[in-house]
Amino acid sequence: MEKDNMRKVFILAFVFLGFNVNATPITMKAKIYNPKEIYLVGEPIWVDYFIHNISPDTVWIDKMMTGEGGNVNFRIFNEETEEELYVGGWHISLRRFSDRYYKDVVFWKRNCMCLSPGDTLHGFYDITINYNLFSHGRYHLKNMIYKSLLMFGEGAPDYLPFWKGELESPINFGINVKEPEGEEKKAQRLFFEVRGTQGGDRKKIELYSKVIELYPSSVYSSKAQDLIIYYARKLVDSQKASQQEIKKKIEKLINLYPDSPYSLSYKNSKIQIQR
Repeated sequence: MEKDNMRKVFILAFVFLGFNVNATPITMKAKIYNPKEIYLVGEPIWVDYFIHNISPDTVWIDKMMTGEGGNVNFRIFNEETEEELYVGGWHISLRRFSDRYYKDVVFWKRNCMCLSPGDTLHGFYDITINYNLFSHGRYHLKNMIYKSLLMFGEGAPDYLPFWKGELESPINFGINVKEPEGEEKKAQRLFFEVRGTQGGDRKKIELYSKVIELYPSSVYSSKAQDLIIYYARKLVDSQKASQQEIKKKIEKLINLYPDSPYSLSYKNSKIQIQR
């Protein structure tokens, strides 16, 4: 009898000690997409990230966002001044909702992303835009940080399958940014002019198409393609253009720049883009 009791204690200890209820069910890896030794001022610098559900259960995590109240941040330092670059979302602010929502599972599912067992969330971030890398210099991208449901404070759900926690992925990439010359300087000038132009989505598509027409091999034309796809999707969403009309334009652009993040996301809707 005593041996049986000891065996039961051993089994229970194995179960409880062997299973870590605080174990992180997801992992994150981030890296520079198509890294280069030198980038031009205003050229997109994309971070390619993967969040993987390594648990046997479905997990709900906070949607990825930068900017004010955002939960995704990158630690970037100017190597010349040793100052850290900031985006609005770095200064974490709690997101407030009515108390009645806090115990509503439907509410949290609408504000979270679902990862089934073994699923991977794949996405891209343009740190040039988010961290205003529009001047020459040397920078060091140290890591990527993601916080899930932490900014909702005590109101965030404490029940599974919603995961609250923080992930960090080292990147450690040196970024050398210089001013363009020759044809790239002309392409940059036109690209920046278009960026500052007021007008509707169709007007912006027309102007960015001009950048591609005049400078098809420019690094700015690849970004112009991204923005054309972005504004084209907005036209479809607002029902100001037909799906077929936009599809033809986008597929032509994808053939020009098949490896750009926006081309990849268009071909695979599960890939997320943050611009």
